[in-house]
Amino acid sequence: MATIRDNEFILDLSNIYPTVTNVIFSIKEHRITDGQPWEGINRISISKGRCYLNVRAGRKGKGYVADWFKSKVSGGMAIVCSSGATRPDDLNFAFLGDLTLTFLGERNLTIPNLVIAQGHTGTTNNWWLGSSAMTPLKTICTINFHAGSVNQFILNQTFPNWMSNIIDSVKLSNLSIPGTHNSGTKDVSNNVGGVRCQNYTIWEQLEDGIRFLDIRLCDKGDELNIYHNNTNCNLSFTRLLNQCKSFLEENSKETIIMLLNSENTDGNITELFLRKYFTNSAYNSLFYKGNKIPFLGEARSHIVPLYRFKIDDLALNKYGLNKENIGVILNGWNWEGKSSDMGGDNFFIQDQYDQHDTHKKYSLVTKYISQSINDSDTFYINYNSIGYKVANGRTPYMYAWGGLGIDPAMNPSLSEYLNSLPEKCKIGTIMLDFYNNKEGDKDNSIIAKIINRN
Repeated sequence: MATIRDNEFILDLSNIYPTVTNVIFSIKEHRITDGQPWEGINRISISKGRCYLNVRAGRKGKGYVADWFKSKVSGGMAIVCSSGATRPDDLNFAFLGDLTLTFLGERNLTIPNLVIAQGHTGTTNNWWLGSSAMTPLKTICTINFHAGSVNQFILNQTFPNWMSNIIDSVKLSNLSIPGTHNSGTKDVSNNVGGVRCQNYTIWEQLEDGIRFLDIRLCDKGDELNIYHNNTNCNLSFTRLLNQCKSFLEENSKETIIMLLNSENTDGNITELFLRKYFTNSAYNSLFYKGNKIPFLGEARSHIVPLYRFKIDDLALNKYGLNKENIGVILNGWNWEGKSSDMGGDNFFIQDQYDQHDTHKKYSLVTKYISQSINDSDTFYINYNSIGYKVANGRTPYMYAWGGLGIDPAMNPSLSEYLNSLPEKCKIGTIMLDFYNNKEGDKDNSIIAKIINRN
C-alpha cells in the first residue's frame, strides 16, 4: 500500500524579508505517479526569513510525471537543487499554481503558473522549480529565483519600475528614495584610498531600485568623465547617460534624480556640459528643465538634474539658456544643514563623510530620517556613507559592512533601524555605499525597506 508522506521545501526570503508578510500558493493542476496518494500543500509558515511549504503526497518516481513537468515549462526554464541536470528524467510528483507574495502595505505580487516538482538524486529527494515564463510581469518588483540546497529556492527582489505604483501628484521631495554615493565608481581599476564606493553598474543600480545618483564629473579633453577625487572611474558621462536613457525608455514611469558636481577640475564644466550633453539632440529631451523640485508626473521618463557645481552665466547665454530652464540649481551645499534651490524649494543635507565614529554617524542618519518623517516641505538628502580613513586603512566598504574592528557597521544598522519605522512614512533620500554586499545572489533588503515606505 502506498504511503503518504510530508515533503517540505523552502522558499528562502532572507534577501527580501521582512518586506514579505504572507505567502500563498494556489495549486491549479498536479501530476503524481499512478496509485500514489495526493493531498497537496497542507501547511505554509514563515520563520526567520524562510517560508516552509509542506506537500502531503506519496513518493515514487516515474518518467511520465517528469514529462508532464517538462511540458508545463516548455519555452521557459527550470532550476534544480543539488543536481547538475537541466531536465528531470523521473519525478515523484509535480504541481502548477500561482505564488502570491504579500508585501508591507498589503501589496501583492503574483507569479503565475509556477511549476514545482520533487525528484530523486542518489539517496536524496530533490526539488525542481520552473515556468514557461520565468520572468513575471513587472509590478511592484521583479522576483528572481536561485537554487539553494536540496529542498531550498532563494528569492531575490529587484525594483525596475517601483515608481509606477505611485500617483503623479506626489512631489519627489515627499518620497522615500534609495540613492548611491559616488554612484559611478564600480569600474575603478585601482582602489587605492577607498575610491570604489559601489559594486554594481549604473544599469544594475537602476534595476535594483536606485533612483538618486551622485555623479562627480571631470573634464578631460572634449568629454566629461566620472571621477572620484583624482581617480578616473573608467566611465564616461556619455556612457552613463546612455544607460540612463535606455533604462527610462524601458521603464517610462520612472525618474532618475542626478546630483551633478565637478571633481578634480581646473575650470568650470558648464560650457562642456551644455554643449555636449544638455543641448545635444540625443539627450536634450531626457532632462527635466524646471528650476523647482517636480511632481512625479512631471519627472517620469526624465533625469532631474540637481546641480551642485557653479553654473556659469556666460555659458548659459551662449546657448540661449538661463537658470530657470536647465534643471534644479542648489544654492550651496551644507555638510549638515539647510539649503535651497533657485525655485525656492527647501533642502536638508547630511553629508558628514568624515565622521568615522559609526555610533555618531548612525545617530546623525537616524536623527534626520526621523526629522524627515515629520517635515513634508523639505527634500532630505541623508548620507549613510563614510569616507576612507588614511590613518588606519578603513575603506567605505568596511564602514558599510564591517571590517578592521568597525562596529556598528552602517548598512546592517540602518537595515535594522528601518524595521522599526511605520510601514508608510517619508524618510527622504538615503545615500548608500555598497547597498548590496554580495556578488551573485542579490541582497537588496535595504533598498526594499526604503521603497516600501512609499
